[in-house]
Amino acid sequence: MWTTKEYVYRNKFFFMAVTALTIYAALDSEASGHFLVLLPSSDSVDASGEAKVSCRLLFGHPAEQTPPLPVAQPARVGVQIGKELVLLTDRLSRGDDRGGPVWTFVFPLRRPGDHVFFAESSPYWEPAERTWLSHSAKVVVQFGGAEVGWDHPVGLPVEIVPLTRPYGLWVGNCFRGQVLHRGKPAPGVRVEVEFWNEGRRVDYPSGLLSTQVLTTDSQGVFCYGIPWSGWWGFAALVEGESQPGPDGQPAMVELGGTIWIRAVDPPRRSSPMVR
Repeated sequence: MWTTKEYVYRNKFFFMAVTALTIYAALDSEASGHFLVLLPSSDSVDASGEAKVSCRLLFGHPAEQTPPLPVAQPARVGVQIGKELVLLTDRLSRGDDRGGPVWTFVFPLRRPGDHVFFAESSPYWEPAERTWLSHSAKVVVQFGGAEVGWDHPVGLPVEIVPLTRPYGLWVGNCFRGQVLHRGKPAPGVRVEVEFWNEGRRVDYPSGLLSTQVLTTDSQGVFCYGIPWSGWWGFAALVEGESQPGPDGQPAMVELGGTIWIRAVDPPRRSSPMVR
Protein backbone atom coordinates (compact mmCIF):
# COMPACT_ATOMS: atom_id res chain seq x y z
CA MET A 1 0.00 0.00 0.00
CA TRP A 2 1.19 3.52 -0.79
CA THR A 3 1.41 6.16 1.85
CA THR A 4 -0.42 9.41 1.22
CA LYS A 5 2.87 11.09 0.34
CA GLU A 6 3.81 8.35 -2.15
CA TYR A 7 0.36 8.46 -3.74
CA VAL A 8 0.49 12.21 -4.26
CA TYR A 9 4.03 12.01 -5.68
CA ARG A 10 3.27 9.17 -8.08
CA ASN A 11 0.11 10.83 -9.34
CA LYS A 12 1.06 14.50 -9.44
CA PHE A 13 2.05 14.29 -13.10
CA PHE A 14 -1.26 12.59 -13.88
CA PHE A 15 -3.17 15.38 -12.15
CA MET A 16 -1.05 17.99 -13.97
CA ALA A 17 -1.76 16.36 -17.32
CA VAL A 18 -5.51 16.21 -16.67
CA THR A 19 -5.52 19.85 -15.58
CA ALA A 20 -3.58 20.92 -18.67
CA LEU A 21 -5.91 19.00 -20.97
CA THR A 22 -8.93 20.53 -19.26
CA ILE A 23 -7.55 24.05 -19.68
CA TYR A 24 -6.61 23.37 -23.31
CA ALA A 25 -10.07 22.02 -24.09
CA ALA A 26 -11.68 25.07 -22.52
CA LEU A 27 -9.45 27.46 -24.43
CA ASP A 28 -9.91 25.55 -27.66
CA SER A 29 -13.70 25.49 -27.35
CA GLU A 30 -13.81 29.23 -26.71
CA ALA A 31 -11.29 30.17 -29.38
CA SER A 32 -14.01 30.76 -31.94
CA GLY A 33 -15.26 34.31 -31.69
CA HIS A 34 -18.69 35.90 -31.65
CA PHE A 35 -19.52 37.63 -34.93
CA LEU A 36 -22.48 39.65 -36.11
CA VAL A 37 -22.94 38.21 -39.59
CA LEU A 38 -24.29 40.46 -42.36
CA LEU A 39 -24.07 38.77 -45.76
CA PRO A 40 -25.53 40.09 -49.04
CA SER A 41 -26.51 37.97 -52.02
CA SER A 42 -23.61 39.61 -53.89
CA ASP A 43 -20.95 42.24 -53.23
CA SER A 44 -21.29 43.65 -56.76
CA VAL A 45 -24.46 44.15 -58.83
CA ASP A 46 -24.73 45.50 -62.37
CA ALA A 47 -27.46 47.88 -63.48
CA SER A 48 -29.16 45.57 -65.95
CA GLY A 49 -32.66 44.31 -65.23
CA GLU A 50 -34.33 44.58 -61.84
CA ALA A 51 -31.43 45.34 -59.52
CA LYS A 52 -31.79 44.36 -55.89
CA VAL A 53 -29.80 42.77 -53.10
CA SER A 54 -30.99 40.45 -50.34
CA CYS A 55 -29.18 40.25 -47.00
CA ARG A 56 -29.23 37.85 -44.07
CA LEU A 57 -28.33 38.77 -40.54
CA LEU A 58 -27.48 36.58 -37.55
CA PHE A 59 -25.17 36.37 -34.53
CA GLY A 60 -22.93 33.36 -34.00
CA HIS A 61 -19.72 31.52 -34.83
CA PRO A 62 -18.93 31.68 -38.58
CA ALA A 63 -16.09 29.15 -38.63
CA GLU A 64 -17.81 26.52 -36.49
CA GLN A 65 -21.21 26.99 -38.17
CA THR A 66 -23.08 26.29 -34.95
CA PRO A 67 -26.72 27.43 -34.78
CA PRO A 68 -27.19 31.21 -34.39
CA LEU A 69 -27.27 32.52 -30.84
CA PRO A 70 -30.70 33.44 -29.40
CA VAL A 71 -30.39 37.20 -29.69
CA ALA A 72 -33.19 39.75 -29.88
CA GLN A 73 -33.99 41.57 -33.12
CA PRO A 74 -31.19 43.96 -34.14
CA ALA A 75 -31.65 47.41 -32.70
CA ARG A 76 -30.84 49.26 -35.93
CA VAL A 77 -30.33 48.22 -39.55
CA GLY A 78 -29.76 50.52 -42.49
CA VAL A 79 -27.81 51.43 -45.61
CA GLN A 80 -25.66 54.43 -46.42
CA ILE A 81 -25.63 55.57 -50.07
CA GLY A 82 -23.38 58.56 -50.48
CA LYS A 83 -24.69 61.09 -47.96
CA GLU A 84 -28.11 59.45 -47.71
CA LEU A 85 -28.92 57.07 -44.86
CA VAL A 86 -31.95 54.79 -45.09
CA LEU A 87 -33.13 52.82 -42.05
CA LEU A 88 -34.30 49.28 -42.79
CA THR A 89 -35.11 47.94 -39.31
CA ASP A 90 -38.85 47.79 -40.05
CA ARG A 91 -38.19 45.72 -43.21
CA LEU A 92 -36.65 42.78 -41.36
CA SER A 93 -38.24 39.34 -41.66
CA ARG A 94 -37.41 36.83 -38.97
CA GLY A 95 -36.69 33.20 -39.80
CA ASP A 96 -35.18 30.13 -38.18
CA ASP A 97 -31.80 28.56 -38.87
CA ARG A 98 -31.22 25.25 -37.02
CA GLY A 99 -33.10 26.54 -34.02
CA GLY A 100 -31.57 30.02 -33.95
CA PRO A 101 -32.94 33.33 -35.23
CA VAL A 102 -31.94 34.83 -38.57
CA TRP A 103 -33.26 38.04 -40.16
CA THR A 104 -33.47 38.87 -43.84
CA PHE A 105 -34.35 41.89 -45.94
CA VAL A 106 -34.37 42.89 -49.61
CA PHE A 107 -33.30 46.30 -50.85
CA PRO A 108 -33.88 47.64 -54.40
CA LEU A 109 -30.83 49.28 -56.01
CA ARG A 110 -31.67 52.43 -57.96
CA ARG A 111 -28.74 54.83 -57.67
CA PRO A 112 -25.28 53.73 -58.91
CA GLY A 113 -22.64 53.77 -56.20
CA ASP A 114 -21.49 51.90 -53.15
CA HIS A 115 -24.20 50.80 -50.72
CA VAL A 116 -22.84 50.38 -47.17
CA PHE A 117 -25.27 48.10 -45.32
CA PHE A 118 -24.94 48.08 -41.53
CA ALA A 119 -26.57 46.58 -38.45
CA GLU A 120 -26.32 47.12 -34.70
CA SER A 121 -27.31 44.19 -32.47
CA SER A 122 -29.23 44.37 -29.23
CA PRO A 123 -26.95 43.57 -26.23
CA TYR A 124 -26.49 39.83 -25.70
CA TRP A 125 -25.57 38.33 -22.32
CA GLU A 126 -22.81 35.71 -22.53
CA PRO A 127 -23.02 33.84 -19.20
CA ALA A 128 -19.81 31.82 -19.70
CA GLU A 129 -17.79 35.04 -19.91
CA ARG A 130 -20.06 37.22 -17.73
CA THR A 131 -20.00 39.77 -20.52
CA TRP A 132 -22.49 41.85 -22.44
CA LEU A 133 -21.80 41.59 -26.17
CA SER A 134 -22.83 44.64 -28.16
CA HIS A 135 -21.78 44.22 -31.78
CA SER A 136 -22.28 45.99 -35.09
CA ALA A 137 -21.46 44.92 -38.63
CA LYS A 138 -21.32 46.30 -42.14
CA VAL A 139 -20.78 45.14 -45.70
CA VAL A 140 -20.34 47.11 -48.93
CA VAL A 141 -22.23 46.32 -52.13
CA GLN A 142 -21.04 48.02 -55.32
CA PHE A 143 -23.81 48.89 -57.79
CA GLY A 144 -23.70 49.98 -61.39
CA GLY A 145 -19.93 50.34 -61.68
CA ALA A 146 -19.74 53.51 -59.56
CA GLU A 147 -17.07 52.94 -56.90
CA VAL A 148 -17.91 55.82 -54.60
CA GLY A 149 -18.47 55.62 -50.85
CA TRP A 150 -16.81 52.37 -49.75
CA ASP A 151 -14.24 54.20 -47.58
CA HIS A 152 -16.76 56.47 -45.82
CA PRO A 153 -17.51 55.64 -42.15
CA VAL A 154 -21.11 55.05 -41.10
CA GLY A 155 -20.63 56.23 -37.52
CA LEU A 156 -20.90 52.93 -35.62
CA PRO A 157 -19.56 52.78 -32.02
CA VAL A 158 -16.70 50.53 -33.21
CA GLU A 159 -16.17 50.54 -36.96
CA ILE A 160 -13.67 49.20 -39.46
CA VAL A 161 -13.10 51.62 -42.32
CA PRO A 162 -11.59 49.73 -45.27
CA LEU A 163 -8.30 51.00 -46.68
CA THR A 164 -8.46 48.31 -49.36
CA ARG A 165 -11.49 48.40 -51.68
CA PRO A 166 -13.75 45.83 -49.97
CA TYR A 167 -15.03 44.15 -53.15
CA GLY A 168 -13.39 42.81 -56.32
CA LEU A 169 -10.77 41.01 -54.22
CA TRP A 170 -8.61 38.09 -55.33
CA VAL A 171 -7.47 35.35 -53.00
CA GLY A 172 -4.01 36.40 -51.79
CA ASN A 173 -4.87 40.10 -51.64
CA CYS A 174 -3.99 41.86 -48.41
CA PHE A 175 -7.06 43.46 -46.87
CA ARG A 176 -6.25 46.60 -44.85
CA GLY A 177 -8.61 48.40 -42.53
CA GLN A 178 -8.59 51.07 -39.84
CA VAL A 179 -10.45 50.55 -36.59
CA LEU A 180 -12.32 53.56 -35.24
CA HIS A 181 -13.73 53.77 -31.71
CA ARG A 182 -16.15 56.64 -31.34
CA GLY A 183 -14.82 58.04 -34.59
CA LYS A 184 -11.14 58.03 -33.61
CA PRO A 185 -8.32 55.62 -34.60
CA ALA A 186 -8.02 52.80 -32.05
CA PRO A 187 -4.45 51.52 -31.49
CA GLY A 188 -3.68 48.15 -29.88
CA VAL A 189 -7.15 46.72 -30.57
CA ARG A 190 -7.71 43.00 -31.02
CA VAL A 191 -9.14 42.06 -34.43
CA GLU A 192 -10.49 38.54 -34.90
CA VAL A 193 -10.78 37.06 -38.39
CA GLU A 194 -13.06 34.17 -39.35
CA PHE A 195 -14.21 32.52 -42.55
CA TRP A 196 -17.92 32.07 -43.20
CA ASN A 197 -17.62 28.29 -43.29
CA GLU A 198 -20.97 27.49 -44.88
CA GLY A 199 -21.39 23.78 -45.52
CA ARG A 200 -18.40 23.22 -43.23
CA ARG A 201 -16.15 23.54 -46.24
CA VAL A 202 -13.06 23.76 -44.01
CA ASP A 203 -12.35 21.20 -41.27
CA TYR A 204 -10.32 23.03 -38.62
CA PRO A 205 -8.03 20.86 -36.46
CA SER A 206 -8.31 23.37 -33.58
CA GLY A 207 -9.99 26.59 -32.55
CA LEU A 208 -6.64 28.36 -32.75
CA LEU A 209 -6.78 27.95 -36.52
CA SER A 210 -10.45 28.79 -36.96
CA THR A 211 -10.00 32.28 -35.48
CA GLN A 212 -7.03 34.36 -36.60
CA VAL A 213 -6.00 37.25 -34.33
CA LEU A 214 -4.45 40.59 -35.27
CA THR A 215 -3.61 43.76 -33.33
CA THR A 216 -3.97 47.25 -34.75
CA ASP A 217 -0.92 49.51 -35.00
CA SER A 218 -0.54 53.02 -33.56
CA GLN A 219 -2.99 54.36 -36.15
CA GLY A 220 -5.57 51.62 -35.65
CA VAL A 221 -4.58 49.90 -38.92
CA PHE A 222 -4.33 46.15 -39.59
CA CYS A 223 -3.61 43.97 -42.62
CA TYR A 224 -4.54 40.36 -43.44
CA GLY A 225 -3.70 38.22 -46.47
CA ILE A 226 -6.79 36.32 -47.63
CA PRO A 227 -5.88 32.59 -47.89
CA TRP A 228 -8.89 31.20 -49.81
CA SER A 229 -12.12 32.22 -51.50
CA GLY A 230 -15.39 33.08 -49.80
CA TRP A 231 -16.73 35.53 -47.25
CA TRP A 232 -14.45 36.72 -44.44
CA GLY A 233 -15.38 38.63 -41.28
CA PHE A 234 -13.06 41.01 -39.42
CA ALA A 235 -14.27 41.86 -35.90
CA ALA A 236 -12.57 44.62 -33.91
CA LEU A 237 -13.16 44.19 -30.16
CA VAL A 238 -13.07 47.08 -27.67
CA GLU A 239 -13.91 47.01 -23.97
CA GLY A 240 -16.77 49.33 -23.12
CA GLU A 241 -17.98 50.74 -19.82
CA SER A 242 -19.18 48.03 -17.41
CA GLN A 243 -22.91 47.49 -16.97
CA PRO A 244 -24.94 45.49 -14.42
CA GLY A 245 -25.42 41.86 -15.41
CA PRO A 246 -28.68 39.91 -14.94
CA ASP A 247 -27.67 39.35 -11.29
CA GLY A 248 -27.15 43.07 -10.71
CA GLN A 249 -23.39 42.74 -10.36
CA PRO A 250 -21.02 44.79 -12.59
CA ALA A 251 -20.16 43.00 -15.83
CA MET A 252 -17.85 43.65 -18.74
CA VAL A 253 -19.15 45.04 -22.01
CA GLU A 254 -17.56 43.97 -25.29
CA LEU A 255 -18.07 46.37 -28.19
CA GLY A 256 -17.52 44.69 -31.54
CA GLY A 257 -17.32 46.21 -34.99
CA THR A 258 -17.24 43.81 -37.96
CA ILE A 259 -16.78 44.21 -41.70
CA TRP A 260 -17.46 41.42 -44.21
CA ILE A 261 -15.58 41.01 -47.49
CA ARG A 262 -15.55 38.39 -50.23
CA ALA A 263 -12.54 37.06 -52.16
CA VAL A 264 -12.57 34.99 -55.34
CA ASP A 265 -10.07 32.52 -56.79
CA PRO A 266 -7.85 33.68 -59.67
CA PRO A 267 -8.76 32.21 -63.07
CA ARG A 268 -6.96 29.10 -64.25
CA ARG A 269 -4.22 29.49 -66.84
CA SER A 270 -6.47 27.87 -69.43
CA SER A 271 -8.91 30.77 -69.02
CA PRO A 272 -8.95 33.37 -71.84
CA MET A 273 -8.35 35.98 -69.11
CA VAL A 274 -4.84 34.59 -68.55
CA ARG A 275 -2.34 34.87 -71.43
